[in-house]
Amino acid sequence: MDIAKSKIYDEWRRNCERIQSQTPALNHETAAEQDARKRRARKDYAFFVRTYFPNIARTECAAFQTAAARWVLQHTKTRAVFEWARGHAKSTHMGVFIPMWLKIQPRREYEMMVLVGKSEDSATRLLADLQQQLQYNELYAHDWGQQIKDGNWAEGEFVTTDDRCYMALGRGQSPRGLKHNGHRPDYIVVDDIDDDEAVRNEARVTRITEWVLTALFDTMEAGRGRFIMVGNRIAKTSVLTRVAERPGVHHTQVNILDRNRRPSWPENYNTDEIDELRRLIGQRNFEREYMNNPVIEGAVFREADIQDASSRSRNTACSSATPTRHSKTPPPPTTRPPCSSDALPTDTSTSSGHSPHRQAYQQWSDGTTTSCSGSPDDARSCTTSSRTSCNTSCSTSSGRQATPPDTTSRSPATRAASPTTVYNPFF
Repeated sequence: MDIAKSKIYDEWRRNCERIQSQTPALNHETAAEQDARKRRARKDYAFFVRTYFPNIARTECAAFQTAAARWVLQHTKTRAVFEWARGHAKSTHMGVFIPMWLKIQPRREYEMMVLVGKSEDSATRLLADLQQQLQYNELYAHDWGQQIKDGNWAEGEFVTTDDRCYMALGRGQSPRGLKHNGHRPDYIVVDDIDDDEAVRNEARVTRITEWVLTALFDTMEAGRGRFIMVGNRIAKTSVLTRVAERPGVHHTQVNILDRNRRPSWPENYNTDEIDELRRLIGQRNFEREYMNNPVIEGAVFREADIQDASSRSRNTACSSATPTRHSKTPPPPTTRPPCSSDALPTDTSTSSGHSPHRQAYQQWSDGTTTSCSGSPDDARSCTTSSRTSCNTSCSTSSGRQATPPDTTSRSPATRAASPTTVYNPFF
């Protein structure tokens, strides 16, 4: 065993020991007390999580987590995409808690679970979390019986004592012919199947989506069972986005901040630490990872939005949860390159009806921000080139030379089909 694998194994053993020590069987309780706990655990998902997984669930379940669990329980024929922000326990709930909750229901809810990851190794690690709980959770075993079935307890594939099969599968692997005792998979979880490399290539996204919707989905018996995808939206074109848009798919989106700019999981996060996180990683990364809103590079922001956001940040110490608004595609250029500030909305508040002078901001790829005060034409000139070409007063937020986005190497048709202007209340 090499050093890397030895370290992984040691960590795995320590985690197993923590599970055992933190979920002791209650040997001194009465049979009536145990029965009462079991009855409530079957009905109350939040109580189930709090009772059996204190080593993982260190805070109370959020309302959206309990709602998702109830929805999955009530719909035996599920096609769902749960698009939750990073750090909101989507993998833990869909891949560990909910399968174990369904397992204790009076009705037999599933026969074979398949957990799909970016690779077989990734899927195996995800499935190991479930396997550890089934093997080492003392209280769960005390209430619901031992789960280990001798001779069928391997890494990446195992069978429990009630003859349910669990299997890990990597993206792109052939899932055809998967069966256990004549039963096809009826609980499939596709976990964070997108990655930064794949979403840059639309052809790859198309191939992976086709694999999910055909080879993988068709392993179920004519679509019977629960088919669940979890992840966050890391690109405008992604497998998660395409599956969520399919007809008949139940789709929920949870951002770290709700529409009222409050934490969606207030039991676990507060506005101060969310705002600190936003400042640390930058607004673009924050939007993508925590607001399910991948922002296109080279964004233009209105001064009014920035001032309003700054005031709001001082008063509430939290960032905006309002999704980024996309402008309409600007018309093809005539005598100059296309300008992202052409899409800036006109202020009609003046009695004359003319648009007042305003401040335009251009955020470049290297993180600098160019500002221009002047007429709309001045703003257009400023935001379509480097700050040196602006014919009014310009400044940048850093001393580095800003590198403007490429607006000339693409054809007018391509530019028209690819809007690049977005509005956002923060840098």
